[in-house]
Amino acid sequence: MRLAVTLATAALAAATVGVSAPRAQEAPVVSGPYYLIDITRDALIVAAGGTVEKSGNMASVTVITGSSPETLAETGFGRLDMRYQFNCRNATYRTPSFAGYGAGGDLMGALTDDADWEAVNPDAPSATIMALACNGTIPADSLLEGDVQAIVTQYREFIVTQ
Repeated sequence: MRLAVTLATAALAAATVGVSAPRAQEAPVVSGPYYLIDITRDALIVAAGGTVEKSGNMASVTVITGSSPETLAETGFGRLDMRYQFNCRNATYRTPSFAGYGAGGDLMGALTDDADWEAVNPDAPSATIMALACNGTIPADSLLEGDVQAIVTQYREFIVTQ
């Protein structure tokens, strides 16, 4: 997941300075309830349950990746919101749109991308996200209270105290 954050951050930065990159777009919609998918010292991953959409074998959901204090200091990005799209039958996914936000929640840029489909790793957070989008499976004890910006800010405050 760290690689995905780094690549998306680079794409947003490239678009900001005018290098040929993915197309500018509106930010992916974010609405709760919010579910904790993964938390490490490097990042917080949260799914926006109110954004789940499913039609046939296709499903999508917005996923928020909160930056660690170190990543925020290095990149200026406090969080990255990515729209995940799944082919539930094939267990593949892509991230066709994403948006970067600063530490205070200010939108820094939003892009779309003709991302390639990738296999879902059954041992990675993307498998948990796919289960939510495709099957409605909510991870146990994962409900988070508050708005997404407050959740990400609290994550960074927690990491600093550890």
